[in-house]
Amino acid sequence: MKNLEVTFIEIKGEDQMSQLTIKAINKELKKRGYEEKIARGYGYFYFYDGNAASWYQSGTYISRLNDLTLEGWINERQNLADRHCY
Repeated sequence: MKNLEVTFIEIKGEDQMSQLTIKAINKELKKRGYEEKIARGYGYFYFYDGNAASWYQSGTYISRLNDLTLEGWINERQNLADRHCY
């Protein structure tokens, strides 16, 4: 009896194929009417400008930009903004 080897190929959607950039995220934030921007810290990312200074926390525990989708970063901004402000 022959052994059969099956190979699976993951097909990503068009939005998943390209690498995210800070510029692309900031452009989408602006397009949606948010004043905050995202920047890279040492091992994390943080939001600044707009109302970010009044948020309880503006930094994330996410260390790689492509760990989230573009929509994921927008949701992360909303989650941070929804927490109690100072």
